[in-house]
Amino acid sequence: MKINALCDTVIERLMKKLELDIPAFKLVRRLHLQKLEEEKKSPDPKILVKGVDSDGCPFSLFTQVDVKVGDKLQTSKREPFIVSFLSKVFNKNIVSIQSNWN
Repeated sequence: MKINALCDTVIERLMKKLELDIPAFKLVRRLHLQKLEEEKKSPDPKILVKGVDSDGCPFSLFTQVDVKVGDKLQTSKREPFIVSFLSKVFNKNIVSIQSNWN
């Protein structure tokens, strides 16, 4: 069967014929922060910063991530955004994250 119409038009007419409401679309995205496990090569803590949708699927949310621990600043300019710091600096200070949105 061939239908010469836009998908939205077909679905709207079908739902109307079936007397069903079309649910409103709601886009939900989140910032996901994760402390990565320490590796034998580098025991310093690492933080992963990424955008995820409601299903946990990644998406590009940032163009750059700046993480400041104490007075130390580290920038990551490509995904996945992973930043690491010396253990002694990380454990004693508050972490501040600043990003540039797409």
